[in-house]
Amino acid sequence: MAVDFAMNGMMHRAFLRELDRVQGFVVDGDTVAARKHYTFFSELLHQHHEGEDDYLFALVKQRSESAEDLATVDALEAEHEQLHAALDICDADFAGDGPLPADTVAHLNALRLVLAVHCAHEEADGERVLGEYITSDDLKPFNDFNRKGDLSMMVFPWIADGGSAADQKVYDVLPGPVRLFLRPVMQRKYKAYFT
Repeated sequence: MAVDFAMNGMMHRAFLRELDRVQGFVVDGDTVAARKHYTFFSELLHQHHEGEDDYLFALVKQRSESAEDLATVDALEAEHEQLHAALDICDADFAGDGPLPADTVAHLNALRLVLAVHCAHEEADGERVLGEYITSDDLKPFNDFNRKGDLSMMVFPWIADGGSAADQKVYDVLPGPVRLFLRPVMQRKYKAYFT
């Protein structure tokens, strides 16, 4: 059975929306909200990429003999490193509780550009490569890793927040009875985190 990468695209769109949110708070002078949203974004993006590197890309490297496919994975990992470098700069901007540096918006713009290019590349080429080598069973350790994150219970409402009609359906991946119980719990946690 082919692996469905719809959630990956949902995550990508949510990351880009969150960066736009952060920048809006910075421009409006709301440094408290900007820091809260940036911290959420940064922690989740670090976890997302760590999971891809350790649980998905590593398997492609073990299983593939295609120079082209391996080059794609190498390029995606290199983009992760570029993203981490841009994140380090923004992480420093948002550290502490004083005024934000004057060039914070410029740093956010640079981060967003690198992120947008990476997301487009991963969706255009990376998902095809992963689909060649990754099975549904392989996704279980990757998903388990993501579920252990401190923010995991807030990911679904975060994806839905401001998302497209397709993004609003993120809860559909959960079995009906689980969705009925977890959706309101997740939404309460998400709302409480940002208030």
